[in-house]
Amino acid sequence: MSSAISSRLKSRGLWRLCGGLIVWASCFAMLYGAQAAGCSAGLESRQWLGVNGVTAILAAIWAVHLVWLGGRLMRERRGRAQMPEGELDTAPEDAAFFAKVGQVLTGVALLATVWTGFAVMLLPPCL
Repeated sequence: MSSAISSRLKSRGLWRLCGGLIVWASCFAMLYGAQAAGCSAGLESRQWLGVNGVTAILAAIWAVHLVWLGGRLMRERRGRAQMPEGELDTAPEDAAFFAKVGQVLTGVALLATVWTGFAVMLLPPCL
């Protein structure tokens, strides 16, 4: 196997392991960045869908990340996120490891995203 293919397979395995946590970190940063920007811009006085503007924006950001992580977890559990064929030929135990640990870490990231979002949704965004 060439080194270019080998490095590509390793990066896919790394994405499988860390991808869910990267999405959670993205959600965390975007939620708190949007909260700061929305509060400083005075969006809490505007109403969208019966809630203040900052909360509506935060809910949309949170929902997008939840759907992304939920879809990722469902895809991995159904086996559609297969490792490339070359990886399975050279190291089936590595592919199985990436699959199992990737599912667990994506589940952890989904729970962390739910927890982070509930904290943002339950408290008033601007004090």
